[in-house]
Amino acid sequence: MRLRLPVLGRFCVVLCVSLAPLPVTCLAGRVKVPAAPQRAATPAVPSPAPMVSSAASLSRADRPIIELPQALILIRSHLAALQAADQTGDYRVLYEMGARAFQTANPPDRLAGIFAHLRSYNLNAVLIDTPTFYQPPFIDQAGRLNMKGFFLKDGFRVEFLLIFQAEQGAWKLFGIGADVSAVPPAKTP
Repeated sequence: MRLRLPVLGRFCVVLCVSLAPLPVTCLAGRVKVPAAPQRAATPAVPSPAPMVSSAASLSRADRPIIELPQALILIRSHLAALQAADQTGDYRVLYEMGARAFQTANPPDRLAGIFAHLRSYNLNAVLIDTPTFYQPPFIDQAGRLNMKGFFLKDGFRVEFLLIFQAEQGAWKLFGIGADVSAVPPAKTP
């Protein structure tokens, strides 16, 4: 199954709340709200961009607002929380990692139903690798950090979409989507 976004329901938990734009930058895991925007806002539904595997490969002008180490921390910690929730059946930690709006829309029982299809997979296996991003992490017009990409591991592709909202001085989970699909073996001539 391919990642289809935006989707509400079984695959992707994305709460849509209309908020005023809030330019946010991330420094060592902390959030800094600048007085004036430092970068033009990215459209809420960006056009497809070439895949980028690391922030270092981008020119200075195109560099993402969040650097790769901070992005990896957010991705790995939230996918690990999802894996732990799937293993234990207890989605309270993933719920607690969410922003207030995420928690309001997604109680632990609802999260359990949404991510039931991932219970047979071990997402931890991919967390040691660096993901490939479909586009660099970006801040949307609502001030939310968006990260979309995938991991390839042992014939499987783990796709993710993570959306974070600045809340209480940190990036809090606003939306999460994940899926696993088999990658067909490469054909040999």
